[in-house]
Amino acid sequence: MLVAYPFKKKLQALARKPASKIDATTQAMFYLSKQLYGVKAMSIDQRRFSRTPVTEDTIYFTHDNHDTDNDRIHYIGTIINISMGGIGLRSNIPHEANEELWFEGIEGYSGARPGKVRWQKDLQGKEQYELGIQF
Repeated sequence: MLVAYPFKKKLQALARKPASKIDATTQAMFYLSKQLYGVKAMSIDQRRFSRTPVTEDTIYFTHDNHDTDNDRIHYIGTIINISMGGIGLRSNIPHEANEELWFEGIEGYSGARPGKVRWQKDLQGKEQYELGIQF
């Protein structure tokens, strides 16, 4: 199917915008057009910042009781990618969506930095989980 060049150019520009900046009707039209015309989206995962792959072991924690710092529960994980907006984490422990995790030693922050679990994927056969953490 042939697509008018200006229309295809607009679709390609739309593909470079974060999904959070596009209203629902425009998103639906874009994805339909993408299916029909084969315009490739930059990212379908709705990230606002590009991520840099890393492999860095880390210790992170949750609070058992939010009133004191003495009730921390520590976990070991591996940061697998990082950006200004969050990190990708691999852990042996599953976490709930919207659970608050705290990370120390994140570049640019002197203290512990909180992040929320936005998604989790079970790595089949490895007893490990990948998590998307949003700062």
